[in-house]
Amino acid sequence: SKVEQAYEHREDIHDAMIGMRENYIQGKRIVDKKIESGLWSWLTKDSKHYKTEISKHKPNTYNNILSSYFDGHPLDKEIPRDAPGFYGWIGELQTCCFVLCAAFTGMRRSEVYSLHSNSYKSYELFGKKYHTLESTYFKMTQSAGVTAEWITTPIAAMALGLAEAISRNMRHQLL
Repeated sequence: SKVEQAYEHREDIHDAMIGMRENYIQGKRIVDKKIESGLWSWLTKDSKHYKTEISKHKPNTYNNILSSYFDGHPLDKEIPRDAPGFYGWIGELQTCCFVLCAAFTGMRRSEVYSLHSNSYKSYELFGKKYHTLESTYFKMTQSAGVTAEWITTPIAAMALGLAEAISRNMRHQLL
């Protein structure tokens, strides 16, 4: 499956996403410096052309960045080399992860949204191995969620690990 294939390379995907973000930030710094120095009095950060200028001043193209990470890589044929295609592919992976976690546990949407990077657990009981995902449920509770575990399959651990790697940089930016 897509998740199993991408799971093995989740850190490479994460690193490529960081590389693309850093490239954007470098372009933004260049444009911001020109605005703040007064060199560009025609542009402000609120201007509709602001993001266009950032794109023009990025040190590398997204194609070059993605090629540097994935040319000759096992995912070479899977990953588009343009930003919209790449982020579309990432969106598909995130959707697959969401669907796998929901389908193999029976979780509701709010419960899947409450998963965290340490949600996967496995236990051995009477010689059998059990896999679970820990989350929070809200049904029939007084507004405060209750922690619970859902029985699942090992693929849910892969889905959770892949989703964690894909969203790690975004979560760090939010915090």
